[in-house]
Amino acid sequence: MLIVNQNREPVGMLSDRDLQAFYGDIGELEGVIALRRQPYLETPVSQHMSSDVVAVGTETDIVELINLMLESRIGAVPVAPEEGHLARVISYVDLLRTLQRTLERAARA
Repeated sequence: MLIVNQNREPVGMLSDRDLQAFYGDIGELEGVIALRRQPYLETPVSQHMSSDVVAVGTETDIVELINLMLESRIGAVPVAPEEGHLARVISYVDLLRTLQRTLERAARA
């Protein structure tokens, strides 16, 4: 999830890995019970997010994007048409869906 400031400028990303690093594995029953007892929901997002935002421009080549995601070990990247402004976020799921459609079209041809 992209975190933006009041001017809608990207300031951080919040991922499941960020939350897991902070809370541990809350999928277990004990973790869920402990979560309810702690004031975790009052913790600022800034304590969980990664503040080093890796972003790309709208003209970034798809291979370059994939390489960046693999090298940085990240699952989503903000796409900005110009410095400091947000267009959207592209995730590995978006890339896989595009690949799936491309392969399905190629199989029908």
